[in-house]
Amino acid sequence: MKINTIRMAALCAALLVATITPALAQDVKLTVNNTGQAKYDSFPVTSGVPLSEAMGVKDISGLAIVDAGGKPVPAQFKVLSRWGALADASKPIKWVLCDFQADVAPRAKAGFGLRAGPCASRWPRRASGTWRT
Repeated sequence: MKINTIRMAALCAALLVATITPALAQDVKLTVNNTGQAKYDSFPVTSGVPLSEAMGVKDISGLAIVDAGGKPVPAQFKVLSRWGALADASKPIKWVLCDFQADVAPRAKAGFGLRAGPCASRWPRRASGTWRT
């Protein structure tokens, strides 16, 4: 009986963490695949990324690219479309263009994440207002 109680408590704790985590920060997983024999050093990556309306991201200042270890990497963002009129900044972003550089070993993959949420907005920006580090 005690083991079942412990399992139930662990399950409730896991559900609580899964429920709270998206409110703190949300990641969209990105993978850079190097199929060649040469190492990618600062390989330029450009990708359009769709965001769900439920994420509620309204401004690029709430976005960052992070590496597999969660460390921010320099990136630039451009809003491509919104869940509503593009000019209406009160509507969430639907598609965002992301530019960053990746280091990837030969015949390997590197994982990154497009992070949205309060954690992303605390990271410093470069003077241009669009670059994130």
